[in-house]
This record gives sequence, structure tokens and C-alpha cells, in this order.
Amino acid sequence: MARIRRHKAGLTAFAVLLLCVLASGLVVLWRADAARGQRAESLASAEQYFVGVVDDIEQNVRSTGDRIVFAMRAVAGTDQVPVGDDELGAALLRYGAAEIPGFRGAATIVDGALAARSPSLDEPIAVLVAADVSVEPAPDDGATSADWTDVRASMLNDEGGADHIVITMTAQTGDVLAFVFEPSLFMVGASSAGDPIVSSMTMANAGRSSELAPGEITDFAQPMRSQANLLLGSAEQAQFAATRHITLFGEQWRLAVVSGEGFFRIPSSREVMAIAALGVVLSLAILMFTRRMLIGRASAEKEVETQTARFATGFEGSPIGVLEVDADLVVRAANAASLALFGHLDVDEVVGIEVLDRFAGESVEEAAFLLASSGFDEAHVVDLRLDTSNETETWVRLTSSHIVGQDERAGTLVQLVDVTEQRAARNELTHRALHDQLTQLPNRTLLTDRLERALVRSARTNGMTALMFIDVDLFKEINDTLGHSAGDRVLVVLAERMSGVLRLNDTIARFGGDEFVVLCEDVSNRHMASEIAERLRRSVAKPIPIEDSELTVTISTGLAIAEAGDDAEAVIRDADIAMYQAKSAGRGQVVPFEQRMRQELVTRLERERHLKNAIELAQLGLHYQPIVSLRPLVIHGFEALVRWNHPEFGTLQPIEFLGLAERLGMMPEIDTYVLKAATDQVASWSRLLERPISVAVNAGAPTISDPEYLSAVASAITVHGLVPGQLTVEVTEQHLVSAEEAKTVVPGLRDLGVKIAIDDFGTGHSSFAQVAAVAFDVLKIDRSLVVASGTPKGEKIMRAIVQMAQSLGVATVAEGVGERSELDRIVQFSPDYIQGHLLGRPTEPEDAMALLMKMERSSL
Repeated sequence: MARIRRHKAGLTAFAVLLLCVLASGLVVLWRADAARGQRAESLASAEQYFVGVVDDIEQNVRSTGDRIVFAMRAVAGTDQVPVGDDELGAALLRYGAAEIPGFRGAATIVDGALAARSPSLDEPIAVLVAADVSVEPAPDDGATSADWTDVRASMLNDEGGADHIVITMTAQTGDVLAFVFEPSLFMVGASSAGDPIVSSMTMANAGRSSELAPGEITDFAQPMRSQANLLLGSAEQAQFAATRHITLFGEQWRLAVVSGEGFFRIPSSREVMAIAALGVVLSLAILMFTRRMLIGRASAEKEVETQTARFATGFEGSPIGVLEVDADLVVRAANAASLALFGHLDVDEVVGIEVLDRFAGESVEEAAFLLASSGFDEAHVVDLRLDTSNETETWVRLTSSHIVGQDERAGTLVQLVDVTEQRAARNELTHRALHDQLTQLPNRTLLTDRLERALVRSARTNGMTALMFIDVDLFKEINDTLGHSAGDRVLVVLAERMSGVLRLNDTIARFGGDEFVVLCEDVSNRHMASEIAERLRRSVAKPIPIEDSELTVTISTGLAIAEAGDDAEAVIRDADIAMYQAKSAGRGQVVPFEQRMRQELVTRLERERHLKNAIELAQLGLHYQPIVSLRPLVIHGFEALVRWNHPEFGTLQPIEFLGLAERLGMMPEIDTYVLKAATDQVASWSRLLERPISVAVNAGAPTISDPEYLSAVASAITVHGLVPGQLTVEVTEQHLVSAEEAKTVVPGLRDLGVKIAIDDFGTGHSSFAQVAAVAFDVLKIDRSLVVASGTPKGEKIMRAIVQMAQSLGVATVAEGVGERSELDRIVQFSPDYIQGHLLGRPTEPEDAMALLMKMERSSL
């Protein structure tokens, strides 16, 4: 019954054809005798018809593609019968059987028994094939060749009632290679519209004629004759034939068609021939219409079944979660992937439940909105959180498409793509983009965004917003002396301490380097903001453990209160300005911003702009302050001090512009200028007085760390012919100790005969042991110690410093002696040299020369 249902369309069409043929046949028989004289013409017409049939079949062959490639290879091929499983697999590859739709497998039958089968062929079917194959005894002629003696096709019905096509290839040895196919997919050749016409494909032999006379079938291959016997009863009944050579799959093939006289009986008259031809045309037309209609319906039903099966396979096998919900959003079906997303629930825990129950929090409303919309909207892509059974946080992206029935919407297909890892990665990237990696505090970008939002809120509510710009005092010295790892440790500890004293709605951010910014919203008044800033300052006062020691750190804080209309950058700028004022006030201070500070900043920036051109415009000049020897009382030399002679600002002292120069990175340039100008001046004085006049020049940390400065000193000594000891380079103790490169430059300077002086000794943070670790020649005692020497404790300190220096063979200079009483007190400590306003203020070169000449005359 199953076979009848499968071939219903063909049987119906064939029945219609038989009726038409029967009617035409009756008419043909009635007038058969009238057309006997024109038999030859009828035969020619029949031959022409079959040439047309050949054309149709050839086109059919070309359109069916690889459905016939196996049949062609099987007919043309010659090979040994594969006995083993591996040999059988290799044979399948050579013949290309697995490429044919409907291929089930292959088997080898040797001596009538199953010798090998492919894994895809069930063993019961293979046994049936072996039993069904009729193998004639091999001729006892010692033949070992496996040349195929027969290639045929047959239908096999298994125990379950299913049909199979079996193509057998019999070798001369009697062994058989059998291939099994599904009948509904496999096609050996082609036939024309169900009539008893047999077609076949064989490999063309070179030089053989491609045309056959009507009725000639002797050159047909064995498979052709076998099929002709099968369909026509016997080969002798084949009355009409036509062949054609075609090129297919890169090789020459012969396409052959035969038909028996049961279909084409030669009429005996023109009238009968015309009637017969008309009957044939009408029969074929009715046949094609009926067959097309029936086959179309069968194909549509089969396509529905295929699409249904395909959907079921894709639904269950989809790697993403898929749900089918009805119009009320109740789940009707759920695939395995969706059950896994919900925490590996059972299907009955999901099906029959409203789909919105499977989402958590705000995702319920988002899911309801998306499912109620007409489809997926790329502008509304959100991540939804699922309510899972195992309490793990799972995020999905939902898309949906409506299932529309004949009358109305039947339901919705919901796809859930797991984006948990993507979301975590995206959140991590966002966090990295908006947070400092060392302290994990918000960075400049996030702080600026929060400040802008806070300013909008404060403008709407008339609230007050405070911003604090914080800088760690002397942080560069911490990095230079203890290393960057210690500096990082300090920043982390400060971040933790300051975060601990802030309110929950306050924000502290790291702006970079040693700078922090604190945002305080909803501040009731300025006093409250100042109290928060003081809490921050006190929170960092506790010593920080660093390796085996402790480090006390202070911070300078600038406080700005946002005013109506201020933008974020303006508030940050004001707090930054106030922070610099706090540093100038002595560090460790909290300074509120005032409007005058902004004008001072403008002035400072203006000075910085002019300072960049000061050397080029020859605006820098030197003043010289004498350094006097006590034994005897003569001028030993001078310290060269730079001045900025600006046409608008007037004459500026070093304290007024050297800080700007250091921030601009101009100190090496200025120090080199002072070196060249000072050595040129003392060389002129030395030639005039006919004795060396020494000079001391200052060098900052960037300068003393620059190897180019060493080259500049060497050049100045060579150009001016300075003698060893005539030039002294003064460096502050913190610069000498903290600059790692100074350990290379300082020995180079001493090798050139240059003396090294430690300036402002007693004001730095280093110990004398650290200073003594660096070779130096002169110790300049700061004025603060000179003033303090008037106290008992200060007197002991001064005496100890001088004695210690003398024991090391280091000369001492008491700086800042401005009064007679100070001179009388200092003399008793026996320093080597005195320097200060009492003995001579910094003055122009001409005045310095006059003083020098006066001292020279008084000493004669």
C-alpha cells in the first residue's frame, strides 16, 4: 500500500495514458490497412521523434547532475572485487556511490556469502542482498580478472516491507559488488513520460558511430539490454532506437533510447497516422496536465512534511535558546538550549508557564515590551537577566518573530542568546576605561562626567557642589629615593584612607600621577566643605609603613565651590589653581579658591610665555655676591646669581621665575647660560688682577642629571683657561641625593677640577650620612642655622657641623650673614668663608669689580 501511495500520481497518469492510447489504437486498427504503402515515411517520422526524445533525455540527464554519475561510473568501471572493509571503503570513493542521493551502503558477496559491508548498511539488509544475488559458478579457466560481466538493477523488499534498489556488478570470478539505494531518491537513467521507452548511459568508445538505424540494438551495452528485457519483455521487440554522444562530467558518454512496437505500431494509412498522431499529442497533453497536477499536490504535501521536519530538527538542535509562546505569552515548547539557560530545568517546569516569569527584576518589563513589539528593533537592544534555578546570574539578548496562521497571529518564536560572558567582558572594559588601574578609583573621565551631572542637579535644586584638588607633597622625591614601587604603595594607601573618611555620595578620583580630585555634592555651606577637606588632610597624616621604615606624607588641597553657570572644566581649573596656592603656602595646607588667584594664574602664564624667549632676547643677566674669606679677610670669589630684566615686569629675582622655568623644563638651558656668562666674567677679572678669581654657579636637579651639562662645563674651562678649583658648582642637598644621574655627572665634574658645593645645607630631608655618600668639597650652611646659632641648641648644631666638615676636609660657608652681631657670633665657630648682605649684596658686574678692586687695595 505504501508503494501504491508513493506512485499514485504516476499510476493515475499512466491509466489516463492507457485510455488515450487504447482509443487511438482502435482508430489506428480501423484504418491500418490504408497506410501500409507509406511505412518507410512513418519509420522516418518515428526516428525523428526519438531523436527529439533523445534531446529531452539528454537535457534531463544534464539537469539531474550527480543522480546519474554512479550509474555511469558503474557501467564504465573495471576493478577488483573489494573483499575487506578497507578495500570496500576505497571502492566507494572511486565509484562515487556515496555522492548519490539515497545511498545506503555497499556489500561484497564472495562464493555466495556476505564478505564485507559498509558501516552505513544495516546487517539484516546486507544479508538479504547476499541471499537475493544469483551468482552463477565461475568458469574454470583460471581467470583472476574482475572485469564486470554483468551490471543490473533489481528491487529488494526487506522484512519490514521497505523497498531498496540494488545494483549488482558481477565479475568474471563470480564475485559480486552490490550497492543499495533508497528508491525515492535514486535514478539510474531516464524514461519519457511513463511510456515503455528505456534510456541508458554508457561510456562512449572512440571511433564508434553515434547513430543507429531503426530497430538496431546490437551495439547496446548489457545494462541497456537488461532494462529493455525488463520493460519490453524481450530485446527483439525493440523496434526503434536513437543514440547521441554527449560530454558530461568531463568525459564522453553515449545516451541511448529504445522503444517496443507495442507503442509505435506502423499505421496503414495517412488518415490513421494523422489520427494516431493527434491521439498521441492529446494523450501526452492530458498525461502531462494530470501528472503535473497530481505531482504538484504530492510535492506540496511532501514539502510541508519536509519543512515541518526541518523546523523540528532546527528547533531542538539550535545552539541558542528557542521558545514557542502563544498569544498569551505562555510557553508551548522549549528546546534543550533554553532549558540550560534557565538553570537546566525540566521541560515541564517551563512549558505551560508564562514566559515573563522566567525573567528577573527590571528585565520583566523590558521582555514584555520586546515581545509586544512587531519584531526585533535594533535601536532597542538590551540585555535581560533570567531568573535561574541555580541562582547564577545569566544574561540573554532576546529577539522574536511572530508565527502567523491563516486568520491571525498564532504565536511567537522567541530566541535567547547567552550574552553573560560578553556582558562581563564589556563591563570589565568599561570599568578599565573609567577607573584607575592602580587605586581602582574613578579616573578623570568618570569624575568629569559625575561633576557635570552634579552641576546640573545643583542648578536645579539650588544646592552647593564642592570640588577638592589634592596633590601629594614631595611625591617625586619619594619615587626618586625609595623607588616607584614604594610610590605606588603610598598612592594606594592614601586612596584607601581618603575614601574611608568621605560620605557615601562623595566621589574621589585619581587624576593621574600624585593628583586626586574629590567631588562633594549636597554641601550645605562652605564651612562644611572645609571640614571635609580637613578630614582628608588629617587622614593621610598617619605614617605609612614602607618596607622596614615609615613614611609621613602630607597633601596640598585646593578647594573650589561651584557657582551658578560654572562648567566642569572651570571648577576643576579653579580647584587646581587653589592647590598650587596651597603648595606655595608651605605644603600640607587647605586653600579655598579666590577670584584673585585666577588673575595670578593669568599673570603666571603670561610670565611663562615671556620666559621662553628671555634668553633669546638677552633679558637674563648675572649679579655677583662676594664670598669672603675670614683668614685673611679678602674676597675669595663670587656666587653668580641670575636676574630677569623684563621691560614690562622689571627686574625679577630668581624666586619669582625659576619655579616657572623648572615647570617649563628650562632649568638646564638657564643653568648653562649662567655657566657660560659667569666663567667668561671671572676669566676677564682674573686676567685683569693677574690671579684666579673663583666663581660659583648653581645647578638644579635636571641640570646635574644631564650629561650634556658635563660637556658644557668642560668646554667653558677649556675656552677660558680656568684652573682647577676656580669653578664651583652648587647643588642643593635634596637634588644631589635624589638625582640618580648625579652619581655619574658629579664625579665627572670633579675630574675636570670643578668643586662641588652643597647649597642650603640644613633645609633638606636627607641625613648627613646620605650627603657624605656623595663626594663634595664645600658645605654651605643655610641662613636658618646661622640665625639659630644664637640659641644654646643652635650653637651646638653649628659647631658640630663646622667641626664635622673640617674633619672631612670640606670647606664651610656660612650663608645669609646680614648683621654685625651674626658675624661676631659666626666667627667663633671658625667657618672658612662668610657670605651675606653684611659683606656684600648681589650686584652688577661693574659694581662687583669695583668692590673687588677696593678689597685688593685694602689688603696691600
